Amino acid sequence: MKISLFAIIFSIGFIYQMSSQCEVDPYIQSEYNLGAIFLAMREILSDPADPDYDNPYLPESRITPYLEKLSAIYENPENSETIDSLFNEFKIKVNQEYNFPIGYKQIVFSVATDLPWVEDFKNTGVSGIPELDDLMMEYQFSLESFLDLSVCECTHFHIETDIAFLNLYALLDDFEAVEDIDIVEVSLEDAFEARTNYEGIPFLLNGWELEVADIQVQDNIYQFSVYSGDCLAGCMYQKSWYIEVSEDCNTVTLLSSPRYDVSNLEVYPNPAGNQLYIKGIPHSHNVSATIFSIQGQVIKTIQNISNGLSLSDIAAGVYFVKLEIENQSIIKKIIKQ
Repeated sequence: MKISLFAIIFSIGFIYQMSSQCEVDPYIQSEYNLGAIFLAMREILSDPADPDYDNPYLPESRITPYLEKLSAIYENPENSETIDSLFNEFKIKVNQEYNFPIGYKQIVFSVATDLPWVEDFKNTGVSGIPELDDLMMEYQFSLESFLDLSVCECTHFHIETDIAFLNLYALLDDFEAVEDIDIVEVSLEDAFEARTNYEGIPFLLNGWELEVADIQVQDNIYQFSVYSGDCLAGCMYQKSWYIEVSEDCNTVTLLSSPRYDVSNLEVYPNPAGNQLYIKGIPHSHNVSATIFSIQGQVIKTIQNISNGLSLSDIAAGVYFVKLEIENQSIIKKIIKQ
């Protein structure tokens, strides 16, 4: 039997469409787009080797996968009442500030107040310094406010971009390279309001009203969390639901507990200087580390690591570091220079 080329191409396309069901629901696009951006930024900023770490413009390709997976959960093919409640009753969304603060509109920088261009910049937003004015123009910054501080004889300038979202952290080096600028930081517009983002039904957790919500992601497992208990100081209580989404978005599974593969943990750089970083730590989880000499002697133990550990008090040489998380452990060989 002869099969036409058109039929083959049609069949391949049909099979592809049947096997790949990742689409973005209009509701998720509307209500969770900024949250998906935050999730993408968390992924990028947690790894200095990420190709978009120094890219001011966040590619759409980094955002869409999160929208697709959130859409798959929202569509809830198994009709789980629990999953429905996360969107309808609890209205859990990604938190901009609590677990991983991310600013995307404002930068604050400090300069000496007596510099000759400071007054012009206060009045016009133009400094006359080509490097600074070029940054202001290219990334559509305008002067939002300024504050003169006599204690340091310096002026803090708050500038804000008109671009919907920028990876401002990629611009810090550019501002720091301007000769007269002393300190540059990304600023959160309203950190307290960003933290207390819970919008769902009134609910008591351990006797406290819910104040904070967040969504965190590790290896296609989406953790929906709510928090209560003096969240201005740091939230004493947390309740989480874990949902696993398949790569093709066809399968959504409500888990009774999180799954984590300790082999995801990586250490870098290696050889290391005075600081060793750990890649792959899931958000809201901490790792403990024990450093051994090659003879097996315990050199140092560190608890509750969220990003990395200091090696400044360890002599140069070859060591083993045992990383532990969720009753799992892995041993890595490192070299301290």
